[in-house]
Amino acid sequence: MDELLGGSTEKVVFPVQDGVAFLDQTLEQVEVEFRQNLIPQLREDLVVSIETLFTSKTQAYREALVGVLLVRIFLPDRNLARPYISLSGKSYNGRDIDERIVNPFLRKNAIPCSKGPYLNVFRRQFTFTPEAENQVRDKAAHQAMLALIDELRETTHEGAVAILSRLIYRFLMLREDSDVAVAAVNRLSVKQYILLLQSVINTPSGGLFPLMLASCMFETIVKVYGLNWTVDTQGINVADKASGTAGDITITSGVTVLFSIEVTVRPLDKNRLVQTFMDKIAPNEIVDYIFILKELPRDQEVLRQAQTYFGQGHEINFLEIAGWLEMQLINIGKLGRTTFNELLVNKLREKRVPKSLKLAWNESINRMLVGI
Repeated sequence: MDELLGGSTEKVVFPVQDGVAFLDQTLEQVEVEFRQNLIPQLREDLVVSIETLFTSKTQAYREALVGVLLVRIFLPDRNLARPYISLSGKSYNGRDIDERIVNPFLRKNAIPCSKGPYLNVFRRQFTFTPEAENQVRDKAAHQAMLALIDELRETTHEGAVAILSRLIYRFLMLREDSDVAVAAVNRLSVKQYILLLQSVINTPSGGLFPLMLASCMFETIVKVYGLNWTVDTQGINVADKASGTAGDITITSGVTVLFSIEVTVRPLDKNRLVQTFMDKIAPNEIVDYIFILKELPRDQEVLRQAQTYFGQGHEINFLEIAGWLEMQLINIGKLGRTTFNELLVNKLREKRVPKSLKLAWNESINRMLVGI
C-alpha cells in the first residue's frame, strides 16, 4: 500500500511497494557484479564519503542514506535534509521509510544493521544540515552524509541510482565479513529434495550452485559405493587452461582420468561443443567427457557432432542436472541422501561461498517447507 508522507499542510504519496521492489531489483543486479568482483563505478570523492559512513561506529548514517536515496529517486521534489513530517519545506517521513522499507530490506538480506536510525540517533526533528552537527558524536560521518546529500540535490536520476548501487555493494562487503547461518533439514523425501534442488538450480549463481550440487553428488556416489575414485573440483571462475584441467570436475582413479565434467547453465550449441573439444577434450586425450546442463541440447547438430567425436574415440554425454540428481537420490538410498545432505550443507558453510547463495539456500528451504 502506498503511504502518505509529508508535512502537516501537504500530503505526498510515497510508493512503498515500488520502493521495496526497486531495492530488491538493485540488490539482485549488484550481487551479480559482486560475485564477479565488478565494483560499481563512482566519482572518487563520493566513494570516500561512502567509505566514511562505513568506517563510522554510527551505523545510522549509512542506513538513513538508503532512505534518502529512495526519496531522491521517487520523490525528487522533496527536501532531502528534512526527514520529519513536522518540518516545513517539503519534508518527508524518513522514519516511516526506514521502518517499512529499508530496515526490513537489510534484515531480510542478512545485512548487519541497527534497529533503526531514527530510533537511536536522528531523533526530535533532526535535520541533515551543518547546524545539526552539534547533536551527533561522529562529525566526520555527518559531514560525509551532507556531502552525499549535496550531490543528490544536483545529480540526475541515473546519478542517484549509481550512488545507491555503490552503497548496496558496500553493504554486501559488510555482509561478507559477517556470519550467515546455513539452514539444514535432516529429513526430506526425494520429492521434497527435488523441489528444493530445482529452486536452487534456478537461483542466479554464476553456475556455482549447479557445480556444488554435481560435485557433492559425485562425492556421495564415491562414499556410498566405496569407489577408489578421487573427485577434484576447481573454482567456478578458474579458467581450465590456467588450472591445467579439462573440466570443472575431474574424476580419477590413481593417475587415470575416468571422467572430465563440465557443469554449465548456459545453452550448449555446436560451436561451443567444437571449441570445448579443441581446447580441452582432444589435447588432454579425454575418453569420457560429460556435460551437466540445466537443459539438454535441442540442436540436433550438437548430437551429430558428439557422434562424430565418438567415432574418433571420445565419448561425450549430456545430463540434465535436475533429472540426473533425482535419479541419483533414488539410487543411493536413505544413507546416501543423508551423506549428500551433509556434504552439501558443509560445502555451503564454507567461507568462500557468497553470502547471497547461503541466503538463497535458506529461502529455498523455507519456501519448500511451507509449500510455496
